[in-house]
Amino acid sequence: QNPAGKKISVDIFPNPVGRNLSMQVETKLNCIATINITDGTGRILKTLRQQLFTGKNIVTVMTDNLPDGILFVTINNGEEKLVRPFIKLLH
Repeated sequence: QNPAGKKISVDIFPNPVGRNLSMQVETKLNCIATINITDGTGRILKTLRQQLFTGKNIVTVMTDNLPDGILFVTINNGEEKLVRPFIKLLH
């Protein structure tokens, strides 16, 4: 759910992640978001730009080439930035 005052929210599933990271991204405005996957040191492992539409959006990211461990997804819509942790496991 999108908390009051927030323009964007994200739920990650499944968590832990195997080959694909899926996110339900809810936004109150149409935008092009930058999505970064980073490790614990802040090193960017993967970047993509994604068109998001008002309401709920499903975004899937292939994670086969990402290392195992605790990683972070950052979504930036130009006005707001969210960071969420997830666990990547070898499958």
